[in-house]
Amino acid sequence: MPYDIRFYRDPALPQLECKVCAAGEMPAKKHFHEEYSLGIVEDGASRVWCDGRELDMKAGRLIWIPPYVPHACSPLEASGWRYKMLFIHAEWMEGLGEELRLSGPSLVMDRKSTRRSRGLMNRVAECLAGRRSPLETETRLLQLAGGLLNPNAEVEAYAAGTAGERRKLARVQEYLHAHALEGVTLERLEAVSGLSRFRLVHRFTGAFRIPPHAYQTMLRLHYAKRELAKRRSIAEVAAEAGFYDQSHFTKSFKSYTGVTPLAYTDALR
Repeated sequence: MPYDIRFYRDPALPQLECKVCAAGEMPAKKHFHEEYSLGIVEDGASRVWCDGRELDMKAGRLIWIPPYVPHACSPLEASGWRYKMLFIHAEWMEGLGEELRLSGPSLVMDRKSTRRSRGLMNRVAECLAGRRSPLETETRLLQLAGGLLNPNAEVEAYAAGTAGERRKLARVQEYLHAHALEGVTLERLEAVSGLSRFRLVHRFTGAFRIPPHAYQTMLRLHYAKRELAKRRSIAEVAAEAGFYDQSHFTKSFKSYTGVTPLAYTDALR
């Protein structure tokens, strides 16, 4: 049975890569990666050899492999085996760990960690595959990585605590308004605000009740509404507003307005 492997990247986020595999008889040579690897078996089951240990991975469980740790993975049955991997650059991950003063999770995660991380991992993969904005993708990655580093903590947002911090967040807000249609990154917002990326996402969400990427999406959708009201092409407006996938534009537009872009333009006639 042949196997199908796909890789997804965003040039604006070199610290991240996603691999999606639907496989039959795949080679299973021992190997390692330079990055941290987070893997999930989506269908079927796997036998994993990792750094001298042998493990059976059922569908839905996650495995976390540090850089340069030898491992090999193969299906227990070739038919219907699917898995997904995220590769996260070590420098980026370790920088976040130093900020939070935390180390990484165990090799095979417990059920509580798996339940929370699985959804976040899938969102990161969907962002890369769907060519979502780098701001949304890295925000999702930060949420995932923060949960991996601190599996016992609940995800929460914190309000800005000082006047100085509120001014920094105001600069982020102003920047998003000025560059709403551009490919804004957390690296850029970090430079604008002087806050670390992790702190920025949490403080911004606490102050404005939505994360930076959702704030930018709202600005883009308001722009799209104005342009659609001029009877412009939906495809042109979607691309101009930063939605590379028209189906994503339609879904986002409907989730905020209650109608599709086509229904909105029809209602204006």
